[in-house]
Amino acid sequence: MDFETILLEKENGLATLYLNRPDVLNAIDNKMRLELLKALEDIEADNGIRTLILTGKGAAFCAGGDVRGMGKSERMINPHPIIRKIINLEKPVMAAVNGVAAGAGCSLALSADIIIASSKASFVLSFVRMGLVPDWGGLYFLPRRVAISKAKELMFTANRISSEEAERIGLINKVVPENEFEESVKKIAQQILRGAPIPMGMIKRILNVSQSSEIESVLSLEYQAQTICRGTEDHREGITAFKEKREPRFLGK
Repeated sequence: MDFETILLEKENGLATLYLNRPDVLNAIDNKMRLELLKALEDIEADNGIRTLILTGKGAAFCAGGDVRGMGKSERMINPHPIIRKIINLEKPVMAAVNGVAAGAGCSLALSADIIIASSKASFVLSFVRMGLVPDWGGLYFLPRRVAISKAKELMFTANRISSEEAERIGLINKVVPENEFEESVKKIAQQILRGAPIPMGMIKRILNVSQSSEIESVLSLEYQAQTICRGTEDHREGITAFKEKREPRFLGK
């Protein structure tokens, strides 16, 4: 599948989606919005893909919306279908933040299930400096990763923070040295790929609703999911592999 603003690679169950406008720090324009959605639809439909890495080409993860297109007569395409697709994708999504993640780029990173950042990365929710409120789900994701008071501080001040500070406050999962970044991301992705895909999707779906649900609702979802998992070939393979002291070979069935 050919794209102009992104690059999609697939290998051994892993999809890597690159934001690919390095000359403008991967700023998001309407073309990229359309291509991101198309790529995510492709990944969703591909049963051979079990994990997605979202990252950027060049020196940045994403500098946010393309300011050159703002204020023009062309209306910016709503990003919400992209965010919904990432949230509802029943495959783990990892944001590999290789450089600055600003504005919409920061919100996009926050939509991932796991965020790994390079030591040279930084994060800034710069919307108020453009006369805007955070979008791309930023108002939802940030206060679920950090304290509400810290979320307000970051949004009100639009201060840039380092990847080390982002890890300290819980905004990201892990920061790794720049020279170890790609290797570390791939290592974590391989660890995820070792798991059975059916329960992985169920875990993501249930966790997404758990913070706004009562315990009884979550227990019910847990029971339903476990009942389904117990009837899968992958569950039987997991038991067999454990008894035979070998790595399981999960097929998503």
